[in-house]
Amino acid sequence: MFKLTLALTFSEAAQDASRDAITARLQSAAAQPGVGKHFISPTMPNVFFGGDVLAHYQFADEAALNAIAPQIDAAFTAADVSNVDRVIYSGKANGIAKPDLKDGVYRTLLLSVDTSASPAAIKAFEDDLRSMTRHVPAIKNWQLSRTLSGSGAMPWTHVWEQEYESIDGLMGPYMMHPCHWGMVDRWFDPEFPEGMINPRICHTFVAAPATVLA
Repeated sequence: MFKLTLALTFSEAAQDASRDAITARLQSAAAQPGVGKHFISPTMPNVFFGGDVLAHYQFADEAALNAIAPQIDAAFTAADVSNVDRVIYSGKANGIAKPDLKDGVYRTLLLSVDTSASPAAIKAFEDDLRSMTRHVPAIKNWQLSRTLSGSGAMPWTHVWEQEYESIDGLMGPYMMHPCHWGMVDRWFDPEFPEGMINPRICHTFVAAPATVLA
């Protein structure tokens, strides 16, 4: 499976009609043959560099993605969108605890690992992220992926997706858990020897009527 996710930030000059038209064009692309699970949703309050709209598409193979990607990229113009964080990836490491999740919250975190980081350090970081799923039961479904390509504010290298039953699961048990601030956060802190994640992240989440990870 191949995935394409975009976090779009509208320019200040973009009118409501332009925003609605962009969203409609993104929805139209999702209706094309070859597109599997998808959503195009406004982001929820308190995202961090997370954009105004999150668009997520899944494809059975790379050929299907390549066939639709030009239409998706043509859905917006520089005049209306000030930034697009765009990642293509093929998810492998994942966990499903609630395959029938409905009316929940989908959260994704785009990260950029320093180019000087060693393979061993990257693996240790990934292992720490995955370990959170064993300690935070509020994470119902998840997937950690290395990107095939990442662009926008940063050259994104990783996509860390989770699904929750409600926003409270993300903001409370996940964000405030000791394994988050006591173990994982050191990879993001330049004052720690392990610090190797650029502080410019894309932390974004939307209300999701149904799971896209299960």
